[in-house]
Amino acid sequence: MRFCVFFVGLGALIRLVLAQQLTSVIVDDQSPLINYVPSSSWTEVEGSNWDSGSGHMVTEDPDAYAEISYTFVSFHCLSAKYPYEIKVDLSVDGVHDATVDLQDYNSTDDGSGAGTIPSTVVASYNGTTNRAQTIRVSMASEGGYVVVDAFIFDVELISTSISTSPTPTSTLASTTNTTTPQSTSSTPSTSSTTAQQVSTGDDSESAHRRARNLAIALGVVCPILALLILILLWRRLVKKRQRNSGPLVPNASIPDYHGDGHDGRSPPAMTGRGLLIDEIPSRSGRVLNDCTERI
Repeated sequence: MRFCVFFVGLGALIRLVLAQQLTSVIVDDQSPLINYVPSSSWTEVEGSNWDSGSGHMVTEDPDAYAEISYTFVSFHCLSAKYPYEIKVDLSVDGVHDATVDLQDYNSTDDGSGAGTIPSTVVASYNGTTNRAQTIRVSMASEGGYVVVDAFIFDVELISTSISTSPTPTSTLASTTNTTTPQSTSSTPSTSSTTAQQVSTGDDSESAHRRARNLAIALGVVCPILALLILILLWRRLVKKRQRNSGPLVPNASIPDYHGDGHDGRSPPAMTGRGLLIDEIPSRSGRVLNDCTERI
């Protein structure tokens, strides 16, 4: 009965681990979820070939920062790289996490210009639980600029029927994951306050997440099953040995096969200086009696 309860609980654990799948959500720099402080210090740059989306936000104000609050397990910061010095600080819930270098050192440093390496993941934060957290992007001490392009959030879903919308208070337009051109020029440009991009990860990313969850489940379950099998085999072997081994009777007597008053375990009695020899029947049927060996 105890083993039945154990297997039922183990099956429930496997289903729970496999059910907690992660999906990827992209939040572009124009999403209203991102708060740019102060807003007057930030400029939208459009029209280059290197951004994720239609452009990016940039500032030269060392006191400016961008902040986004979201519910996620992990996140990844996307940005192009540029042929001049750009370094930004990333913090999570007020704790500094990383300083990200966005300079392309393989290109000539001319102090300005468009990006030279397309937008890609430049920093990642790997968490363990799905919870609300706040990310801040600010200028590093030797940064020069702050650039915000896009974020990818790994969000845990208990069921595939749950919506991938970030928060119930924000209505986000779903778009594709393709990259479009940008420019790193600091010339201000107007933008729509409703423009935004949120899209789920592609099928290969979802398959990767499912495979990782399955590997975690197997890594937890297989050692437990192996230990359980070893315990069962050991108990079965002990019971088999107990059945095969009969009770031991101490000092069990051995029958007196010779009829001389001694059991088969005791030596013959000594008489005088000789050793009494048991009666031995001869081949002719006569019996030899009182044969002694004199010393």
